[in-house]
Amino acid sequence: MPSKCQLTYLRPCVESIMSKTSYDRYELLLVVNEKRLRNAEVRQYLEGLSGGEGKVRLVVYPDEPFNYAKINNAAVREARGEVLALLNDDLEVITGDWLEEMVGHAMRAEVGAVGAMLYYPDGTIQHAGVILAERGIPDHRLRNVRKEEAAEGGYLWYEQNLSAVTAACVVMRKACFMEVGGFDESYAIDLNDIDLCLRLRQRGYLIVWTPFAEFYHYESVSKMADIAEQYALWSEENSKFIKKWLPVFPLDPYYNPNLSFKPPYYKLSFPPRVKPLIR
Repeated sequence: MPSKCQLTYLRPCVESIMSKTSYDRYELLLVVNEKRLRNAEVRQYLEGLSGGEGKVRLVVYPDEPFNYAKINNAAVREARGEVLALLNDDLEVITGDWLEEMVGHAMRAEVGAVGAMLYYPDGTIQHAGVILAERGIPDHRLRNVRKEEAAEGGYLWYEQNLSAVTAACVVMRKACFMEVGGFDESYAIDLNDIDLCLRLRQRGYLIVWTPFAEFYHYESVSKMADIAEQYALWSEENSKFIKKWLPVFPLDPYYNPNLSFKPPYYKLSFPPRVKPLIR
């Protein structure tokens, strides 16, 4: 869990993991920039966690520009387990058996990564998997839709194979992560997770999303600030992603091309995008 140590979000995130997660054989690696430790309140909080039950380990990385991919790659090298759960520090656990649900799929030989259901604090959907939308731009399906409304279409009733999931909460075998070389560090602030999923798919792995592992997500509070400050870099990464992947996946194989490519998706498109077969 990389963290900028905004305690307003980090405290409830860590407390919900430690108090609600029903499977207790895990280690939580908190990855922080060394400059965060100069704040006395932050240092005291982190030292209290790492000196507690032994479930939390502090990993400190050098004071350098933010690079989400590089930070996670370094943390994975420190991880002792064979299964990784990559988490944002602005999550709160809803379903206590989230780890069993996600690991159960991740341990299947054909599965490369498993994503979760994430809600905004008001109960609307933040992430229910990722669609490769028009022009290959990845987008969260059903974003801002209420759970009850989305359930009417049957999209939330079962686990599904999708093109990609967000790394705000993703579980995968460490061997799969290492097989594809981890995150591409040239995607410093965004799209590194989608790029990882597509490289896993190229190797023949499935990307699974489950509605039975639920979290609240405060929408990447710290990362969004980075993107706002580094818009030029974000735009460059976005262009590079489309140039790389649009020729490979011109259409999302897990999304009906006759449906709308405008949020929240899953609405009929008029006129139809695919012409009917005339015999």
